[in-house]
Amino acid sequence: MRSILSVSVDPGLKRKLERLAKESKRKKSDLVKEAIKRFLAEEEFRQLRQESLPYGRKAGLLTDEDVFKVVS
Repeated sequence: MRSILSVSVDPGLKRKLERLAKESKRKKSDLVKEAIKRFLAEEEFRQLRQESLPYGRKAGLLTDEDVFKVVS
């Protein structure tokens, strides 16, 4: 079941969205849904990373490179 979400944006942002929708031949609502999904996924990743930092430090994993070495 779909829900409707109303969002107020400034006129400049609305124009940019309209322009992108027209240029990409996509619906504004599809562009907004994609942006929200991406934002939420990135926030979830940041949160998980933040929560796992103490465990990584304890294991001596201080950088992304350290993690890549372990998982590669």
